[in-house]
Amino acid sequence: MLRALRALAALALLAGASSARAQVEGALNVGYGWLTHHGDRAIVRTDGGIALGLRVEGRVAEQVGLGVSFGWGLADWDRAGAYIDAGNRAGSWTTDQFAKVERWATKKDAKKDTQGLRLIGAAFADMFLAMTYVAVPACYLGSVGGATSWLQLDGTVSLHLAPASARQDAWLELGLGAATLPGAEAWRTAFGPVTGFGLRWNWLRLGAHVLWSPPSANDSPTGGSAVTGALTVGFAL
Repeated sequence: MLRALRALAALALLAGASSARAQVEGALNVGYGWLTHHGDRAIVRTDGGIALGLRVEGRVAEQVGLGVSFGWGLADWDRAGAYIDAGNRAGSWTTDQFAKVERWATKKDAKKDTQGLRLIGAAFADMFLAMTYVAVPACYLGSVGGATSWLQLDGTVSLHLAPASARQDAWLELGLGAATLPGAEAWRTAFGPVTGFGLRWNWLRLGAHVLWSPPSANDSPTGGSAVTGALTVGFAL
């Protein structure tokens, strides 16, 4: 794993160094992504969802480039739903408590000399209850992190059909990738070769890439392999 990280870092440094001699190109991408885990007992699990990505590349030759890509996969909808449900429960509980405080403060059979104290008490109670509403948007925002299935960093060498100045281009890429898997309790990291291809038409970008992590290169206790992939469309920065 350490060797894979060092290789990725070297590719990133080379890509950065190339920016001094050639134009650096970046793109933001979105599309469909998937994570597949093969267990040692022929158990296969595939999660599919949204893939977000950022790709930066610099040319080291007219038709050769060095690139770094960051990918974010959102596919764990069950856990995202749990965060949303928690936010809904928090909102419902707070609303119910507001209603109870109001009924207590405006109780008709209460003594008149306690009505002022009740209103003051209700004001303080409402102030603290209002603070609990913060949990609702926090849970909704947390659902984005809850849906995260993998984060990925790739370093690749690409072979282009056209120079960087061309408005249309196509390329193949090959390199090394590292993925961390926040959504998996049993295993956390995966390393392996990455391959992909891309098309450029003016500002439009189309791409596909796949990372394959063999059993010896990931932290799965079952000894299985892992595959992450994405089909994306994007635009140049």
